[in-house]
This record gives sequence, structure tokens and C-alpha cells, in this order.
Amino acid sequence: MTSLWNIMQAELRVQYYWLKNNKVMMAMSLLWPYLMVFIMVSFGTAFGSLEEFKEKMGIASPILYLFAGSAVATASLSVIDNAAGIGTWHKWLGTLPYVMLVPRRFPVYLLISSLVTSLVQVAFNLASIAPAVIVLEGFHAGLQLLLILFFMFIGTLPLLGIALLGGIASLLASEESDVINFLNPLLLLLSGVFYPVKMLPYILRVAAYYIPTKYVVDAAKLAATYTTPPGSTVMYILYILTLLALLYNALGLTGAVYAEKELRRRGVR
Repeated sequence: MTSLWNIMQAELRVQYYWLKNNKVMMAMSLLWPYLMVFIMVSFGTAFGSLEEFKEKMGIASPILYLFAGSAVATASLSVIDNAAGIGTWHKWLGTLPYVMLVPRRFPVYLLISSLVTSLVQVAFNLASIAPAVIVLEGFHAGLQLLLILFFMFIGTLPLLGIALLGGIASLLASEESDVINFLNPLLLLLSGVFYPVKMLPYILRVAAYYIPTKYVVDAAKLAATYTTPPGSTVMYILYILTLLALLYNALGLTGAVYAEKELRRRGVR
């Protein structure tokens, strides 16, 4: 039987050759957080100062936070695109029927392959901003990125569950990427990457507490204060992310099991 390690190795190879053979896309992925920061600083300073942004966001280093927030946003979108789109991708390639016939169950394959791909993308996006952060803010700021990387790895787990639900909905509805395209802007809206969540309407503020990237952004704010975060705050964020991971992955795996049965019953179209 195909082991989980075989699936992980295969996905690592896919990621390696994808980046190796798509150098322009790799370069754009590296530059994307820089572009987001440039736009935010350029347009933001037209309406206010970095000092005002620092005061309203409750951070010590707006540059570190903007780079970290951009990397978190980019990585989150990568997780959603990769995990939610893997089923649709196989459908486009015509390999979905074969994937569903592998010895490992279809939900297990979806979860493991999505996890590996997502962790690689998260590490890649955060590594892309490390040189700029170290040059502009110093080596200590680079160390703070390790804290953000840790929380982003943890935050990836509940994101996978959300993405699986979106991908399954697309497969069952015979859509291409409509559900995924709906998830991405909603995720950015509720995460509070570039503005406080408290500015949102009440119903959206409540919904934001169920979005894992909100807590990763909170961790980025902690890192941007240049102080050692309180242990209680770190444990609270970890606790919430763990609960969300259990909730969303339980829902995602349950939905994947149902989708597998339904696709086997009616066939892949």
C-alpha cells in the first residue's frame, strides 16, 4: 500500500520541479510581498503617516509588520489555492479517476498532499521577505520572523480544512474555481492584515474570530512590537488555532469522505 511518506515525497518533488521549471512564476512569487508593501506604503502615506499607522495598529515596527502581513496574506492565499484546487487540478488533467483509485483513500491523499504543498508555500513566502526585513530592521527582526513562521505553520492546519470544504464544493457542483475565488477575498477581509478587525461591521467582526489567519496576524503584531510576547498570549493563540484545526479538518474530512462516495456513485465528469 502507498505509504503516507511516499505521498509526501511525491508532493515535495512536484513542488521542487514546479519551481525549477517555472522560474518566472517563482520570481513573481518572491516579489509579490514586496509589491504589496510598496502599494501599501505608497498609497498609505498619501492619506496618513507610518507613525499614525503604527499607533492605530498597536505595533512598534510598521515595516516589519507590513512585510510579515504581506507574507501571511500571500501564504494564506497559496494554501487556499493549492488545497482547494487540487481536486479541480486533477480534474483538468484527467487524472482524478486514477487518483481516486490509489490504495490510500481519496480524503487522506487530499489532506496529506495539501499539507505538504501548503507548508512549502508558507516557508517559501516568509523566506522571500527575510532579506529585506534583516536589511531594513536588523537581525533581531529576522529572528522575529521565525515566530511568525511557527504560527503560520500552525495556522495552516485549520486553513486546510476550510480549503478542503471549498474544493469539495467545487467538485460536487461541477464548478471550476468559483468557490475558491469566493474564499480568497473573504479570507483577506476577515483576517485584518492591513487594517484592524474592529473597523469591520459587527457581523464580520464576529466571523473574523473563526478565521485562523486573524490569529496569525495577531502573532505578526506581537512580533512587530520587538518584545518577548507574554506566554499566556502565545498559548491562547495556539489554543484557538488548535481548536479551529480540529473543527475545520473534521468538517473537511467528513466532506471529503462524502465527496468520494458521491463521485464514485455518479462518476467523474
